[in-house]
Amino acid sequence: MIGNLDGIPLRDRVTANRISIQNEIARRRSEVDDLQKQIDPTSSAIGSYYGPIDPQTGDIPAWVKHTAVSVPGTGANMADFSESRAQDLYLASGYDSAVFQWAGGAFPQTIPEATQASYSEKLAPRLASFVDSVNVSSGPNTAHVPHYSMMARHDAVVGLIQGNNGDWNAIHGQSPLNAPSVTRLETGFVDASDHGKGDMESTGVIDSHSKVFTRGSTSFDNMVAVITGSQAELFAPDDLVNTYSGAGPVFIDGVDSPDYSPHYIEVK
Repeated sequence: MIGNLDGIPLRDRVTANRISIQNEIARRRSEVDDLQKQIDPTSSAIGSYYGPIDPQTGDIPAWVKHTAVSVPGTGANMADFSESRAQDLYLASGYDSAVFQWAGGAFPQTIPEATQASYSEKLAPRLASFVDSVNVSSGPNTAHVPHYSMMARHDAVVGLIQGNNGDWNAIHGQSPLNAPSVTRLETGFVDASDHGKGDMESTGVIDSHSKVFTRGSTSFDNMVAVITGSQAELFAPDDLVNTYSGAGPVFIDGVDSPDYSPHYIEVK
């Protein structure tokens, strides 16, 4: 207080003011620390819902048959979390469906960041809690094949850094494509009704990672099949086309093979 008193030597007033300012800064920092401890970590979360609402309960109507949760990936943030994907899936799945787009916390913003396990370690429990809290009239019928996986061939975003054959130390972790009880579905063609427009891999090893959400593509139709419990196309294994002695084997994508014929599985 003496810093504001008249008659006090200027040097003493400056010293007093400096001490007062330092004390005030320390007090404010302490307040900020206390507030940060009180902040709910899910305050950085955001989500959207596409589907009907029961006017009586304000929740998902009991007559809704299919509910799905779509999760974005690298680059997702509060301003852009790919919610149009959930809207597309809902519109394609039908009026008796409901789709959430969920971004329950901080997501990696670059490919190098996406290789860090800390993001999934924090988000996985939140996602599980969210899914458990979704009010649906009955649980899903998972039949004998409860899990489905799909990734574009030659995917350079995660495909080249995932583990194979039990390599749990891979940068992006173990690939789910060949995991037990998982059925791999086909990503197929950019336009499922016109194969002449090219397969999913024709979009490039980078773009094919997210192009699987293209409406009308084989991959998108397979997602809808999983949501609604209808027919999904199975993955077409690569085809060996070169068996000449002295030459290495040459494979082509199964969907590009002259003998390609789609095979389907009933999702239940």
